[in-house]
Amino acid sequence: MNLGLAGLKALVAGATGGIGRAVALGLAAEGVRVVVAARDRGRLERVAGELGSSAAGSVVMDFSDESSITAGVEEAWRLAGGIDIVVCSVASNTFGSVWDLKRKDWEDLFRIKYMGTVDFSRAAARRMVGQGSGVIINLIGIATDVLYPTNPAGGDANLAAARFTQFLAAKVATAGVRVLGVSPGFVDGRRLSKFLDAEKANLAATVPLGRIGTPEEMADLVTFLASPRAGYMTGNIVALDGGVSLHTPPGRPAAVDLPTP
Repeated sequence: MNLGLAGLKALVAGATGGIGRAVALGLAAEGVRVVVAARDRGRLERVAGELGSSAAGSVVMDFSDESSITAGVEEAWRLAGGIDIVVCSVASNTFGSVWDLKRKDWEDLFRIKYMGTVDFSRAAARRMVGQGSGVIINLIGIATDVLYPTNPAGGDANLAAARFTQFLAAKVATAGVRVLGVSPGFVDGRRLSKFLDAEKANLAATVPLGRIGTPEEMADLVTFLASPRAGYMTGNIVALDGGVSLHTPPGRPAAVDLPTP
C-alpha cells in the first residue's frame, strides 16, 4: 500500500527505545526524512546511523525538562526545514504497589510521561497550527484502561496523557492538525528484557492472541495513522494489544499482575 508519506519530514522522540526506533525506521521506509530525539547522544547517533540518508538530524532532548523539550522541537524544525509528523514514544519504568511507591515516584513519572507529553505535543502543535497541517501521535499504553496492581503510577500518567491528547485534538482540528494516541500492549523490547522468560510467558498467556507484540507492529500502526490514509481520524486512542483491553474490561484488574523487575 502506498501511504503517501514520501517526501514528508518527521520528528520521533524516544527514538532509542524499541518502539521509537521501529517507528523511525518504519517512517524512513516510506520515504520520510526523520529527526530523532532522545536523552542519550551515543544511542541517538547509532539510530541516526541506521536511518542513513533518511536521517534529517538528531536532537538531545530530556523529557523531564520543559526547556530541553521546547528547544529540541525548535531545533528539529530548523534541521528538517519543517516537520509534518511528530511522534512521542517516551516511557518511564516505575513499578511498585500502591503502598510501596513513594510520592517522588509518582512525581518523577508524571514529569516525564505526562508533562513531557504535554510539553512536547504543545510545542509541536503551535508550530503545526502556524503551518496549517501536521500529525501528532502520542504513544500511551494499555495501563490507561487496564488496572495493573504493580503499575498504578503508570496507569495514572497514561490516563492523563490520553485525556490531554483528546483535548489537544479538539483544539487544533480546525487548523488542519490531527492528534492521535496509540496504546501498545506488552511489547518485546528493552522494558520486557528485565523480566525472566517464565514471566514473559505468563504475560503472553494473558493475551487473547497468545503472544507478546513486536515494536515493528506498533510502528506499522503509527506509520498508517500518520498517513493521509488515516486522514479522517483525530482524537482517537487506538489500542494495539493483542486483545488484552477486550479480555480485561476497562476498570477491572488484569488477570495476572505485571511483574516487578
